[in-house]
Amino acid sequence: MKRYHVIGASIGLAVIVLVIVVINRSYKPYKTGPNVRAEFLENLENVGALTFRSFDGKWIGTDCDVDLHFVDSKHVVMVVYGYGVQTFRGTYIIDSNGVIAASFPRSVGSWPKMIIGRDAESLLLDTADGSAFYFGWRSRANDGINYWPFRPASDTEITKRHMDE
Repeated sequence: MKRYHVIGASIGLAVIVLVIVVINRSYKPYKTGPNVRAEFLENLENVGALTFRSFDGKWIGTDCDVDLHFVDSKHVVMVVYGYGVQTFRGTYIIDSNGVIAASFPRSVGSWPKMIIGRDAESLLLDTADGSAFYFGWRSRANDGINYWPFRPASDTEITKRHMDE
């Protein structure tokens, strides 16, 4: 009889954890589509490069931060801050609705498709399918829950320092 109580309690706890993950993963709604795509490309052309950072654009500093540095309309550099700093050069394409498919040939694994969004705060990047994908040495310590969206980084000096490595 006690065994059933333990199993029932475990299932209940799993449901609570799942609900918490869903709640944390659902942030304010944002706009997507051709107009947001156009804004991204216009900013890229005007500024010359755009850097988006994981964790809502905020530096966490626990070996889990990732910057995506869009260099031009075809090239992107991923800078992963783990136990050390790793730089992966890649390419990307944007479809007419603002879905970005990025490829980093020398990185481990594949990067998810992203969607360019716009809310009251800024442009943002989210996984196109809404998954809680994460990348980095210790992102697991943060459970990947608040890893997305990526937002423009306010301080890109760290990323620029690693661009030529």
